[in-house]
Amino acid sequence: MRQFRAYRLMLWLLIGLFVMVIRTNSASVEFESLDLVTERPAAFAQEKTPPASTAAGLLNQIDQLKATVETIRGLKFKSDIKRGLQSAQEFRTFLMKDIEREYTEKKLYAWKKWLVKFGFMEDQVDIKKLMYDLLQEQVIGYYDPERKKLYLIDRDLSDALGGAAQSKEEAAAMELLKSRGFELTAMLVAHELDHALTDQHFDLTKLRRQREANEDRSKAVTALIEGESTLAMIEYIFKGLGVDASVFPQFGDLMEGLSAAALPSLPKLDQAPAYFRENLMFSYMQGAKLAWALRKAGGWDLLNQAMRNPPESTEQILHPEKYWPTREQPIMVTVANAQTVLGHDWVLLEENSLGEFNLSILGRKYLPVARARTFAVGWGGDSFQIFEHKKTKETALVWYTTWDSVEDAKKFFSGYYEILTKKYTGAVSAPERILSGDTAALNPKAFDERLSLKIPNRNRQVVLERIGPDVVVVEGFAASLIDPLVRRVWQSRKQALATPLSSAK
Repeated sequence: MRQFRAYRLMLWLLIGLFVMVIRTNSASVEFESLDLVTERPAAFAQEKTPPASTAAGLLNQIDQLKATVETIRGLKFKSDIKRGLQSAQEFRTFLMKDIEREYTEKKLYAWKKWLVKFGFMEDQVDIKKLMYDLLQEQVIGYYDPERKKLYLIDRDLSDALGGAAQSKEEAAAMELLKSRGFELTAMLVAHELDHALTDQHFDLTKLRRQREANEDRSKAVTALIEGESTLAMIEYIFKGLGVDASVFPQFGDLMEGLSAAALPSLPKLDQAPAYFRENLMFSYMQGAKLAWALRKAGGWDLLNQAMRNPPESTEQILHPEKYWPTREQPIMVTVANAQTVLGHDWVLLEENSLGEFNLSILGRKYLPVARARTFAVGWGGDSFQIFEHKKTKETALVWYTTWDSVEDAKKFFSGYYEILTKKYTGAVSAPERILSGDTAALNPKAFDERLSLKIPNRNRQVVLERIGPDVVVVEGFAASLIDPLVRRVWQSRKQALATPLSSAK
């Protein structure tokens, strides 16, 4: 699917950065300080007058903006960019068709089933409608890497951007912007032009398609792509304001603070299930954090290298030191074929990897704050399979996770057990905790820890087993299937991802 930018989220990021610029350059504008990183300002009110630039007017500025983006990135466009306008209705029609093309009913069905099974969302959520609502609200334009064309939406841009700021600092930021000749919409188009530029050099479609089958790797490369273009847009702002980017040494902390403070101004995003909300924000906030770290370490040349050999896990996005200068590659897990145990009563719906970031979302939803912070840290790799019973339509899960250390595995083991007790109301321990030494009847491969739960209704069970740094989960099957499945899943294969995929042209 084409990547449609979350412009209202980026607008809030821009406003926040302008405020930080003003606070740093207090000689230019004087006002009382408001800490946007820790406080949550009121939602933007609607502008009384539309912005000076229109979509049609912005199209006329493309060549000028292209030159600026080339200067920032140190790259040249290899060819001109096709450009055009879409009406709001044309875009809505295009967006719905694009969602339906990418997410077939079968794919949406499987996606929803595993999101519900893990506990990311409730069953009544309409994913297609949610995606449409979030995206059509956000977009003022987009670069289509398949058609190699930049589209701007021909509508009132003030509606798309959500209105003007109201606090003293935000108002001062807007005045500073106008005095320097900036238009917010032009800056956002610069973001799209950077996508077009990097596409010509690094083939964004190929980058995504090489990894789209793996949830975690796909999110990682999207975060790099969006983070790099967000950083280019930010540098465009800094250069125009004459501000040295080094005045923001804690850029990563700033991005995280702004992402939390932005939500009250973005009600649809704020009300979305955490899985969708946090993954949308992850691409921009955490992606920009990684891009900033690489930019500081080796300039745009290092970011160009990253585009050729991108991060392969959300862990590498969350912890830049695991990507550069020494790369900690994820462990690729191939789960043993559980169908040999299940027979014909169960059908495989999905096989995928959660990764550290999705695990952290799960932890924040169910665990106390202190435990949630470390629940997913130390992730090494994982792979899950979601099955559906042909007659009852119940779903069940087998899952193999591997961790950097035994201690990391223990934290996940105990944390996920606590999550299970909250997911399954009324579940009871069955049997008590079993430690190594009493394993022969259950698993010929001695385990270090084992916990199990009986799930109310239909006599389903969950078992967790840990051997060293690895944890296996078998969740939602009848008691008679549990132990054969556990033995089977322990036969899964692990292999470090060796050679990074390259997209260099």
